[in-house]
Amino acid sequence: MAAKGALNGQLSRPRRLLSWLALLSLGAVAALLLNAALFSAWMSGGPPNPYPQGWALRSLAFLVWSLAAATGAVALFYAIRRASNLGRALLIVCAVCTTLAAAPLLAREVLIDQCLDGGGRWHAGGLVCEPQTSRLGHSSGQ
Repeated sequence: MAAKGALNGQLSRPRRLLSWLALLSLGAVAALLLNAALFSAWMSGGPPNPYPQGWALRSLAFLVWSLAAATGAVALFYAIRRASNLGRALLIVCAVCTTLAAAPLLAREVLIDQCLDGGGRWHAGGLVCEPQTSRLGHSSGQ
């Protein structure tokens, strides 16, 4: 029990403050992103709209970003408090969170590529692939 108190006493005040600041600020970002994910999920199945798939993809992206922010918040909190080499710990946490945050962006690029390879046209506003209509009587390339 005394060892636990000694460990808490060894943590400097700026380091404790920084750990709580990281936890609260990234936690707030995670909550805002989760709110956006819930709104987008509601829009995908709630009121009639022309792009329910786009809202569903947007919801999934915001959910992953929210998880990345929450993971970063907790990891930074513990990294700042416990790591002897703070620079290396922060680098690892940033790499993990960046990878999580980039996943929805990479998935979107894959969807766009599949759409264009299939001859469709990507509608950025709706996040959907629209099939290309044939142009009869129009010669391409001339």
